[in-house]
Amino acid sequence: MEKKKPSRKIMAIILLLILLSAVILFWPSGEKGPPDAKVKTKEKEQEIVHQPNEETVTEEKEEVYVEPQTPKYTLTEEEKAERARLAKEREARLKLAEEQYQKALVLLEENDNAEAFNLLKEAAENGHKEAQRLVGEMYMNGDGVSKDVNLAVEWLLKAAKQGDEQAQKTLGFVYASGFGVTQDYKESFYWYKKAAAQGNVFSEAELGNAYMNGYGVTKDAEKAVEWYNKAAEEGDVSAQYNLGRAYEKGTGVAKNIETAKTWYQKAAVKGYGNAQKALNRLN
Repeated sequence: MEKKKPSRKIMAIILLLILLSAVILFWPSGEKGPPDAKVKTKEKEQEIVHQPNEETVTEEKEEVYVEPQTPKYTLTEEEKAERARLAKEREARLKLAEEQYQKALVLLEENDNAEAFNLLKEAAENGHKEAQRLVGEMYMNGDGVSKDVNLAVEWLLKAAKQGDEQAQKTLGFVYASGFGVTQDYKESFYWYKKAAAQGNVFSEAELGNAYMNGYGVTKDAEKAVEWYNKAAEEGDVSAQYNLGRAYEKGTGVAKNIETAKTWYQKAAVKGYGNAQKALNRLN
């Protein structure tokens, strides 16, 4: 009996099943679609993630400037001890200087200028500002020591820089007059102003002269009158006379003869000759 061959239709089905089995066998598990399609999809996702959204408005934060802080320096124990030692030494020197200064004042009362100068010099070297000023004045006048203007100015400067009002006033006079130094109106004005700031009446009157005449400063008659008035109210006779002149001539202030007479009278009572002459002229 002749064997019957499978039909073409059945063969086609069998071939299709074999192909499907091969595809299922070699396909990566858990993935759908071809492998290269998956890679392309990931690349697309990355592009979407990194692509800026034009519709999104980014809120900019305002930058606040913070000034850098200087770190605080902490002293070591050795540095603290050294500072304490120096402060103690300075205190001891000033105490000794005060004792020397007081003894010197007694000697000056007794007219023992040479011995007084020696004590004052020691006190001055220990930083006593009043002693420094007196040493400067004694060098300036040759009291108890040979006259030496350069040393006088040197010691007066030491005292003035420490704030001694009288030393500041004296330096103002020295530089204005050129007494033993090169005349320097600017330097004079500087020291007169320092002394006037401490209420030195003489210096207030001299600032009036400086502003009225342009000595070491730009001329300003109104400011001159302000300083004359300040010193005159405090009893300075030259300021009273100069204030009277300002009112008589109308310089830096409205002209007023009666007010001029008032100030001339105050100066004349104190024996200021020019003030009396001015009164005689106006009367």
